[in-house]
Amino acid sequence: MTQDDIIAMAREAGFNVEQGFLLRITGIDEDLVRFAAAARADERNKLATWMIAKDYATGHGDTMEGLLEELEREVGFKRAELWIKRINEAVLAEREAVEDLLKEYDMVNSAFAKDFRAMGQA
Repeated sequence: MTQDDIIAMAREAGFNVEQGFLLRITGIDEDLVRFAAAARADERNKLATWMIAKDYATGHGDTMEGLLEELEREVGFKRAELWIKRINEAVLAEREAVEDLLKEYDMVNSAFAKDFRAMGQA
């Protein structure tokens, strides 16, 4: 978080800000910087804890941006894994349906059945 970010937050919170610098009435600028850093760390820790609980990696994460970038990568990996799983399940269901048809038409030991099973081995 930059000084400009802190100043913008201070304005939003109703602090008196003049010409881009916090008024130094009671040392509020230093206190506000410390408070902003503590709030930032608390939010980062909440996100890291959530990511760990959801089984996402947290190898990075010195900043919120780092954690969010890591989360984005992890979500992409998990989506890809989910699609691969769904495709494999669909292929397996189709193979089982063909095997059921082979049984229904008494073709379990036919040349077609043997060729069909051989394709699954390739």
